[in-house]
Amino acid sequence: MKRFSFKLDPLLELRRQREENIKLRLAEKNRAIIEKNRELANIYEQIRALQATEKTIRSQNPSALLLRYGTAFRYKLRHDIFSVCCSIDKLQAEASSVQKELIEAKRARRSLELLRDRRCSMWKKAYKRKEQLFIDDVAQQKYIASKRP
Repeated sequence: MKRFSFKLDPLLELRRQREENIKLRLAEKNRAIIEKNRELANIYEQIRALQATEKTIRSQNPSALLLRYGTAFRYKLRHDIFSVCCSIDKLQAEASSVQKELIEAKRARRSLELLRDRRCSMWKKAYKRKEQLFIDDVAQQKYIASKRP
């Protein structure tokens, strides 16, 4: 009997490759989210440093210009926080859509794998049946040959 072959193997391989490509895209989105979170943490660190320096400046006799620069820098940092948070939200939405796409690709691949497994089990069953028939036939011929004088 011929070996088991699944005619949809090329399609299954294409679906596996598509799933891997989607996984890579998702990893890129997650990496970008991590970088933006680091950037956000850096901005918060700058705000803490600014607050510490403003505390020391205010304890001395500050000039109006220094206070104005500090306030302007604080507003700039707040604007940066807002823009980074918006970009994080956008990246998370994109990652969510890629995640949904990945789930769909996994479902499509898994359906082909299940079909392949079913056909393989049917082939094994048929192969075992034919093998058993062959063994029965050989045993029957041997029995007939042993009964002849």
